[in-house]
Amino acid sequence: MISAQQAQDQAAEWLVRQEEAEWGEGDQSAFEDWLQASEGNKAAYWRLKHTWHGAGRLRALATIAPMRRSVFARHGELFRRAAAVLLLAAVGAASIFAWNRDAAVAPAEAAQMRFETPVGGRKEIRLSDGSVIDLNTASVLRVVLSDTERRVWLDRGEGYFQVAHIPARPFVVVSADHAVTVLGTRFAVRREQARTTVSVISGRVRLAPSKAVADGGRLAVLTGGDIAVASGRSTLVTTHSVREVEDALSWRTGTLTFDDAPLAEAAAQFNRYNRQQFVLADDEVAAMRIGGAFPASDPVAFARLLRDAYGLKVQIGDDIVKVSR
Repeated sequence: MISAQQAQDQAAEWLVRQEEAEWGEGDQSAFEDWLQASEGNKAAYWRLKHTWHGAGRLRALATIAPMRRSVFARHGELFRRAAAVLLLAAVGAASIFAWNRDAAVAPAEAAQMRFETPVGGRKEIRLSDGSVIDLNTASVLRVVLSDTERRVWLDRGEGYFQVAHIPARPFVVVSADHAVTVLGTRFAVRREQARTTVSVISGRVRLAPSKAVADGGRLAVLTGGDIAVASGRSTLVTTHSVREVEDALSWRTGTLTFDDAPLAEAAAQFNRYNRQQFVLADDEVAAMRIGGAFPASDPVAFARLLRDAYGLKVQIGDDIVKVSR
């Protein structure tokens, strides 16, 4: 078994080799064999790749690839320091959610259908109009399909919607005191008590207050890359790349993705998906920044990576995972 230092040095060499013009199928095959040889190799490689591509340093080193061994002699310590401050784990993509598929065939009359997921669960709902809903962890959703309208109430949690285009039957999602109206698009709605977050990947949606808060409330039209947060009469819209929005919705593949996020934010996200809850010892630990993609249903693996990469103390119990200095 190779040491963590050896894995890190090998990862650095692979990163530079991949930038060379002569990289071929044989190199790719050898790299994949090395990557799959151990979880330590994966962690070392992805952590360094995220750090150095993000900093724009890898391509600079690649310009002197024929001298890569001397490059590592000069820059190896920089690679090691970078790895110590950014955590990125390449833990195999697995089916880590409790996964259910429901084919919801609506009767002719507007009967109400109700769907629910437990903590850590996920459900795919296929509606008779051709729309598909991915229901996230700890969520409750009700659906009514009629001849004139398709209406969904998100009572709790989060859903990702791929809406069939039927102009004569608008698709409306009601969340807290706001309604999202769409003809055909891909978007997600998350409800946290009185706050509604709408994330759009493609198409156009209209976000408007319900009648209860209509006076003084603002109507917003969102397109691909927009994320809106609405509460009461206030609506904040920010524009991102579609890739950033897709990363924020990576829960659809059982993954949580962070980009230079505070550990407190990451812990809160893990706590949404698991009964085993993260507890951070102090504000200094909570403020630490991390990046990477992690299995949402494995808080213990994430905690161990925090321990290995940052030297943090981790106490694992049946109900909590405590992280401290």
